[in-house]
Amino acid sequence: MKKKRVFKFVLVLICMSLIVSFWLIPGLASSEEEVIKLKVQTVFSLEGQDSLSALNTMKRIEEVSGGRIKLTPLLAPGTIVAAAEVLDAVETGVLDIAFTWPGYWVGKNSAFTLFASVTGGPYGMSNVDFWGWMLFGGGRKLHEDLYKKIGYNNIVPFTVKLEVGETMGWFTKPLKSIEDCQGIKVRAAGLGTVGYKEAGMTVTMVPGPEIVSCLERGIIDAAEYGDLRAEYAMGFPRFAKYMHVPGMHQPTGFLGFLVNRRAWEKLPPDLQKIFEACCNEMVFYNILEEYRDQAEFMKKFEEEEGVTIVEVPNDILKAFLVGWDKFVEEEIAKNPNFAEIYNSQKAYAEKVVPYEKKFLPDYSFLADYYWPEK
Repeated sequence: MKKKRVFKFVLVLICMSLIVSFWLIPGLASSEEEVIKLKVQTVFSLEGQDSLSALNTMKRIEEVSGGRIKLTPLLAPGTIVAAAEVLDAVETGVLDIAFTWPGYWVGKNSAFTLFASVTGGPYGMSNVDFWGWMLFGGGRKLHEDLYKKIGYNNIVPFTVKLEVGETMGWFTKPLKSIEDCQGIKVRAAGLGTVGYKEAGMTVTMVPGPEIVSCLERGIIDAAEYGDLRAEYAMGFPRFAKYMHVPGMHQPTGFLGFLVNRRAWEKLPPDLQKIFEACCNEMVFYNILEEYRDQAEFMKKFEEEEGVTIVEVPNDILKAFLVGWDKFVEEEIAKNPNFAEIYNSQKAYAEKVVPYEKKFLPDYSFLADYYWPEK
């Protein structure tokens, strides 16, 4: 009898342990807890590195929320609205979330370029410095406030991925000095194109799917677009074998989620914190993944496609900075939003860039020591 009682007691303990363990398994929402479903659409190709960053972050949010937040499979551009309409769609609640890039809204206010494509950093900031400004220099609030200043009061923005440095462009011939830039027709986008113009190039906007065709037909002599994965898939080196780096026009900036405010406020406080924490966590995960990806595709271009990587001459890089400074001076004079944000970036850069210049080893010096050019 005593053995039976002991057996029953042990059996009860085992059952209780199983129940508690099941309850604590992450990813399993309680049957009593509401599962909140949100529609997410991207403005980028689903095959590109940018949308992969969105997918990584969505998966993490669902995982950490224990399944209480359920995000739709990432919807391709045009599934619900056209890519150019996602801002209005989030504002009105047609979309719960859009994955996008602040540079798309420069037509509404030029200050959006300061979160998307800032030539020279600005003021020498790296993408890590830029994220520091967002977190500790007031950048996040300035970003959210900018939407309100253009009449979008239902937008709650979150950073998901920092930009990696792009190429200056793919050219049909190598550039040895600024004289070689004269008369070149280049496909480029965004307000950072002022640097190409300052260097003597003619800038034209060509939709992404048409770039390679325009290179083939000689309509353009060069093009910049995005990450190397996308440029590999599009076949850039078939007609432009000279990849010029670095690109001074877009060393910083970010991509992220725009969340409809009403959808956001439906999330209880703990899920709001989980959503925000996951976005913050994935900022570096996503950029580190892209660094690895970029390195792999750079090797593919050299070894499989016969691409020549050309270091952009300093006189061309300087022209980009000069052109940007002229543009900034004009924008500050006529756009108080631009002035406020740019001055905030300058104040943060003034603190961190001189420190890093003195304390951090020169990256090129170390790279040249360990990985000299062959």
